[in-house]
Amino acid sequence: ATKGNIPAGLVMISIAISMSFAILISALKILYNINFFYIILIGYLVAAFVAGLILLFAWKKQNNIVLWIFVSIAVVISTIIIYAFGIFRFSVLFPANSFAENLTIVLIPFLPGTLIKSAIAIPFAKKILPTVKNYLE
Repeated sequence: ATKGNIPAGLVMISIAISMSFAILISALKILYNINFFYIILIGYLVAAFVAGLILLFAWKKQNNIVLWIFVSIAVVISTIIIYAFGIFRFSVLFPANSFAENLTIVLIPFLPGTLIKSAIAIPFAKKILPTVKNYLE
């Protein structure tokens, strides 16, 4: 090797190392954001599981009013769980905000839509509950 090739080789090695670190840092940032996205997905899974447990208990009740109450409770509790996971994620991403600010940003704008969807979901869930029960038994 000539003396002129050694500095060029060192430059290439340093470029390769710096690119490796840049790729590593970018990958870690992506994984950090993906992991926090998965927190919200886990919230949906937990909410579905809890609602399923509540409805499993409600299927044993033959009283129509009790069934309405259990379906309503399942919808409310699962919605609270989903919002809790979302507020937790938002408070981790923006730790400078107070809890009240996070509620104002994450909860309040979406509350009207959630109430409308819940009002639709409760009668719909009660209507399909016997059909789902037949498939699961």
